[in-house]
Amino acid sequence: MVSMIDDRERERRRQAIEEARATLARVAHEEPDYLKLALARPVESQMDRDRRELANQYRRFEQERERETAPAATPEWESWLRDRLVVERAFVLECVGTALGQALRKERAVSKRELASEVRSLRLELTAADDTISELRQTIGELRRTLDKGSGTGVVLDLPIASRRN
Repeated sequence: MVSMIDDRERERRRQAIEEARATLARVAHEEPDYLKLALARPVESQMDRDRRELANQYRRFEQERERETAPAATPEWESWLRDRLVVERAFVLECVGTALGQALRKERAVSKRELASEVRSLRLELTAADDTISELRQTIGELRRTLDKGSGTGVVLDLPIASRRN
């Protein structure tokens, strides 16, 4: 685990290590070989230990993966390879199917939104057309009434019969 320490803490630790080394140097006459080794070895920080442990763990994982993926020492290479290919194909097909399903779901949602927008637009146009037809029917009715009142004028106007469309 990597820990974050500030400069004051780092300095305090460095001073403690230096004091310990000085103390060990004073008592060097008791165990000289051990003290030389201890003083010569650099102090390893927590981050360095974590990095070293992570590298060792990665190496162990690589070794395990190599052992797991190494084929058995049998003459059945073709069946082993065929089995591996079947598993890989199934995985690839599942991934492609999932991706395709997601893409189609998105495309369907976009198409539905576009269709709903077009239907709304057509309904607005239909409403406008119905309003125009109603106005035309009223105008035609008014013209007929006007012509009926002045039928003695000798003007003949052939207007179509306004039928109501449902």
